[in-house]
Amino acid sequence: MQAISQVPRLSGFEMVMALSSALDLIAPSVVGHHKRVAYMATRLAAASGLSGELQARVGLAGALHDVGVLTREQVRTLHDPRVASDEDDGHGEFGDRLLASFEPTAPLAPLIRHHHVSWHRDRPETGRAPIESHILHLADRVDVQIRLDGEILGQVPGIVDGIVERSGTSFAPDLVDAFRQLAEQEGFWLDMVTPGLDALLGGMLAGNSLDYALTFDNLLGISRLFSQIIDFRSRFTAAHSAGVAIVAQTLARELGFSPEDCDLMRLAGYLHDLGKLAVPAEILEKPGSLTQDELWVVRKHSYYTDKVLRTLSGFDTIRAWAASHHETLDRKGYPFRLGADRLDLGARVMAVADVFAAISEDRPYRSRMLGAEVLEVFDGLSAARKLDPEVIGILLANQDVLRGHLETVQQAVAEGYYAVVPSGRSDEPPSDNP
Repeated sequence: MQAISQVPRLSGFEMVMALSSALDLIAPSVVGHHKRVAYMATRLAAASGLSGELQARVGLAGALHDVGVLTREQVRTLHDPRVASDEDDGHGEFGDRLLASFEPTAPLAPLIRHHHVSWHRDRPETGRAPIESHILHLADRVDVQIRLDGEILGQVPGIVDGIVERSGTSFAPDLVDAFRQLAEQEGFWLDMVTPGLDALLGGMLAGNSLDYALTFDNLLGISRLFSQIIDFRSRFTAAHSAGVAIVAQTLARELGFSPEDCDLMRLAGYLHDLGKLAVPAEILEKPGSLTQDELWVVRKHSYYTDKVLRTLSGFDTIRAWAASHHETLDRKGYPFRLGADRLDLGARVMAVADVFAAISEDRPYRSRMLGAEVLEVFDGLSAARKLDPEVIGILLANQDVLRGHLETVQQAVAEGYYAVVPSGRSDEPPSDNP
């Protein structure tokens, strides 16, 4: 097993880039969008004379700028090149509140909050929108004009003309002038559509305030942030990853895992549903049965968890445990059909923790399960050799303690959820008591 001392080799910058890659899962139309905006925003910031630290800050904000997007409908509107999109639909505010809750990303929050504010409605001198937000706005609107299925250099004149037409209204004139100068460089455009943008961004943003080796507490904090970005898209899943994390950590301790590996289990719990960014909130909140196509969409999420976590060095054990939460001993789970001979004890713990947390939560189509219902579910899974009987036995022997942990977590997460969720997203908090 991987020692906890190996994990801090990662930097905050690497984690931000991993999350940026995960945001590509929201919809096919956004693949690469965040990193292209990060690149353009950094170049615009440099051309505008901003300091190296501010260049890095606006680049990192670009990499996460749509972190508050909740639905596919928002994506369709935001990425329609015919839409000016000078007004925020709430995702900027939501992104701000999410990132403000974690100290290392808090400086990025106000930039993201205002990244759809138009120049003529909110000039920087009013104190409401920083110039970095206007840089993000311009970069974002340039990127949605790019057709990735066409030759990029042939599109440049039309893109530039469209931006210039909105100088002084949507966009700051000085920023438009800087953009026009950058747009004359073929390399500016080719950088964005040629493989290797991740490495290019690494060089541009090196030495920034998030480019430091993570301590365990840092890593735990950013993993918790990831879980909120994933789970806060629906009030029904708001506490799920936090619940899985505490249940998995507790089970691991009862099974004799070392303190270090118990910590890894907690991290894996927070990150296990990272791939659910590929599942639209409309599906997560659907009150009725899912269609077959919707079930296929849901089934992809653990594969994407594996894919994103593979980009992080030193995360092999965390990735294996996190991505295996829907694998079964009989090789009928997903996404890799691993089976008993390829599922270590950590993976088995994660699968049991995920089921227990899920059935202990309200869903649009059912209420949470309690007592005898929980016993019936796990008896069936044990008898069918779906999940590990030993781990199930430990869970059932400690069911009351684990439920107490879950309720504590659910209460804490509910408070955080209703502090950051956009107004109008849900009517009332999920109950914290049976």
